[in-house]
Amino acid sequence: VRVINNHLHSTAITVRDDDYLFGRQFLSDTTGGEKIRNIFRRFRDNSTLRAAQADTIARAMASMPRSMIVCGDFNDTPMSYTYRTMSRGMTDAFRAAGKGYSYTYKGFMNVLRIDYVLFSDEFECVDYRVLYDADYSDHHPVVVRLKKANKS
Repeated sequence: VRVINNHLHSTAITVRDDDYLFGRQFLSDTTGGEKIRNIFRRFRDNSTLRAAQADTIARAMASMPRSMIVCGDFNDTPMSYTYRTMSRGMTDAFRAAGKGYSYTYKGFMNVLRIDYVLFSDEFECVDYRVLYDADYSDHHPVVVRLKKANKS
């Protein structure tokens, strides 16, 4: 089994940026336009860096034997190029065994699932959980139980 654990480039959106946007401070800030452009420029530039990292990891995945688990902080949503590239041919543990709504990032209004466990079809997901009470970082830990798939 090959396990690829990764931490892709950050969005570089800070807590101050988050507070600025969601606290609607830009509505009364006379320099708000420039600050918002700066936030979105960083977001765009770092998305491009993550896309290149995802391409590199996807090439490595393609060269490995099939039994594989890819996990970590992708710093991108399930709708992103990064996620689509790295999950191609893999199963997302949340989609296989998660329930309801899930987020893994403690910021940006608690709406982003950016940490993933992906696995090849040699495995089956028995359980998927996010530990919302854990306070280790700005991300919630993801706990996944996998077992060898029964192939008939």
